[in-house]
Amino acid sequence: MNERSISSLTQIWHVAVHEILTLLRSRRVLAVLILYLIFAVLGSLGYVAALEQIEQQMREVLLAGGTPPDQVSTTTSILGSDAYKKILAFFVGAKPDQLASVFLESPFVPVILGASLMLLPYLVLLLGYDLVITEVESRSICYVALRISRSTLILGKYLAHALIFCGLTAVCSIMLLLLAMRLSGVTDQITTATGLLRVWVSLIPYGLCYLGMIVLSSTLVEKRRSALTFAVVVLFVFQLMAWAHHLPNEGVWQWLQYLRWLSPSTYTDGLWLAGVVEPLIHVGALTAFALLFTVAAIFRLNRRDL
Repeated sequence: MNERSISSLTQIWHVAVHEILTLLRSRRVLAVLILYLIFAVLGSLGYVAALEQIEQQMREVLLAGGTPPDQVSTTTSILGSDAYKKILAFFVGAKPDQLASVFLESPFVPVILGASLMLLPYLVLLLGYDLVITEVESRSICYVALRISRSTLILGKYLAHALIFCGLTAVCSIMLLLLAMRLSGVTDQITTATGLLRVWVSLIPYGLCYLGMIVLSSTLVEKRRSALTFAVVVLFVFQLMAWAHHLPNEGVWQWLQYLRWLSPSTYTDGLWLAGVVEPLIHVGALTAFALLFTVAAIFRLNRRDL
């Protein structure tokens, strides 16, 4: 590694540190963390409570029917049952035997991954919708560009938000694990810990993909006041592409179904699958989207007239 490369990496790190400190002072990170925790905790508790209620009703029915008490506990277990596998597979869009075991053995893990896949794009949006446009609109980027390149600025800000994203999801995973440990009889702690670790690792390329999308959208707008609206529209358009597979399989609608492959959301189904190859293929697709969006953002900012 030559001196120029070391200098560029140092500049990227300095930009990242400055961006992290700026975000922490704005308390936006704390707000996003609280929102994520609220939805994750409430969703997890509601999901577990629903499973326990179903099991309780099944126990009451079996006991009233004369089933021996020693057989009731095994008969009414929801987790791992064929019905539970089919229900979870239906929402994921996969076959029951394709799901990873960690999602079938713990009631916390599937709801946390599902909630994260729905919420994190919008939480990333709240953190970084004005990531670039603030500098452009205030003209401060003109002074920054005298010391570092525009690509260095983008990469530094991207690194800062990536580190914050990884930190936020790690903190939430640890707090949810502690919550699971306090709920005795709900789940095995090792299974939950393993599942949450897999969820956290899976969410990193997913979050980086949407971070790149938000960075790109921030370089495309002209005013900060329109950045949030534009970013929401971009997210919605990509989500519509993911829903294209629900279109009729005939005529022109059949060709529109291929639009789903242009949406990162299409590749989240693989995060639920067992094995190594299939999840890695989908993670690779999300990583490719992240690189594509980031490179496009750099290209756009380099071509922009400041």
